[in-house]
Amino acid sequence: MSARVIEASVTRPCLVLRVSMDPGVVADLLVDGLAEHPSGPAERGLAVTPVESPLLGAVTRLVELLDTSDDIAALAPLVVREITYHVLTGPEGPRLRQIAAAGAPAQRVARAIKWLKEHYAEPLRVESLAKHVRMSTSAFHLHFKGVTRLSPLQYQKRLRLQRPGERC
Repeated sequence: MSARVIEASVTRPCLVLRVSMDPGVVADLLVDGLAEHPSGPAERGLAVTPVESPLLGAVTRLVELLDTSDDIAALAPLVVREITYHVLTGPEGPRLRQIAAAGAPAQRVARAIKWLKEHYAEPLRVESLAKHVRMSTSAFHLHFKGVTRLSPLQYQKRLRLQRPGERC
């Protein structure tokens, strides 16, 4: 995912926080049956949903750990586990389950996106990229567009536009 802040100031700063979900923690919570709901299919593409109070509280506690550096090593993994639990049981739970499923198309698309970000300036042969992630070209197109709402070529063009200062 990439983003750009278009408006911020000293009086109205922009705080960005990225929490990486550990696939092992996701798997543990799912295997232990601790995060069984909600059910249903994941929607296509990326989405923005309101942050529910329990998730916001956990994220706030994670940020507050920056003020007590002695506590980070012991408490941060617990808070990140709690955040993972809240995401799995919240409105984005089906999406995270889909991404976490071993060998799932979304996981293969994620590998393709990583490759595109590392090689965005190179000519793109969609057939080769599909083969790289072990999918047929037609399935790759379908699932790539389902996750990103863009074709692989459109996605590559967007990456190039987002890096105007870099040489392509």
